[in-house]
Amino acid sequence: LATKKARTMLPDSIPFADAQRNSINSALMTQALTIRPDLLFTATEDFLHQSYRQEAMPSSFALMTKLRAAGIAAFISGAGPTVLALHTEEEEETIQLSRAGGAKFDGKSLEIASRGATLL
Repeated sequence: LATKKARTMLPDSIPFADAQRNSINSALMTQALTIRPDLLFTATEDFLHQSYRQEAMPSSFALMTKLRAAGIAAFISGAGPTVLALHTEEEEETIQLSRAGGAKFDGKSLEIASRGATLL
């Protein structure tokens, strides 16, 4: 899905409560990624983009929904088709099981870099 097309699928305005919830989740993400991984699931809940673009990316949305149903903090990256699933080592088995779900995705388990970009 091209970014330009994906942007046209978003409404001109959204309910205040949805904007508020997304803002809270954005702030929560910092805590979830640094000291509270138990908050990842809540922090990755989207109220601004994904539901509006669901029809244009049914496979990505189905995979994300399946992962979230298994308790994994999953979300669609940008305009798709990438689905990101943030998990702890304890949840790796669930990630492995979800890969066998029949969706045509290439699953990769990556570690989060503990150091940001550096100038060489």
